[in-house]
Amino acid sequence: MLKIDVNSKALRQALQDGGQHFVEKEMRGVVSEVVNTVRDGARKNAQAAGLSQSGPTKDARGRVYNRRGKIPGAIYSYVAKQEGETTRGFVKVQRSRETFHWVFLEFGTVHMAPRPFFFRSLPENEGAAMAAAQKRFDDAIPRILKG
Repeated sequence: MLKIDVNSKALRQALQDGGQHFVEKEMRGVVSEVVNTVRDGARKNAQAAGLSQSGPTKDARGRVYNRRGKIPGAIYSYVAKQEGETTRGFVKVQRSRETFHWVFLEFGTVHMAPRPFFFRSLPENEGAAMAAAQKRFDDAIPRILKG
């Protein structure tokens, strides 16, 4: 799970004229831009690591195993309900019997080297995520002040 916090305290203090619900809605939109960008990066990393392939595959020892290819589709993001001054967004991998092994791929085991795809998506996409959030925030300011 990657967690991104955006503190909207300064914006709320500037807009104490009853538009608080509108500000919360816009902040949720800003945070959703960030988490969606990070989620998309994690999905691309998983696909680049070959985790979207399905069907029979041979490993290095020649053993055949069946790839499920479900991990990229199991990566999702959401914005949680507002708690005080903070809007929180999350990026997670949905756990199921077909995707439980993502942790072993991400961190490795005693028998397998790690093939990270999930946690590296935040640093790799930080610039794009912040640019998307800034654009959404810049678009929201006129709506907030008018609202």
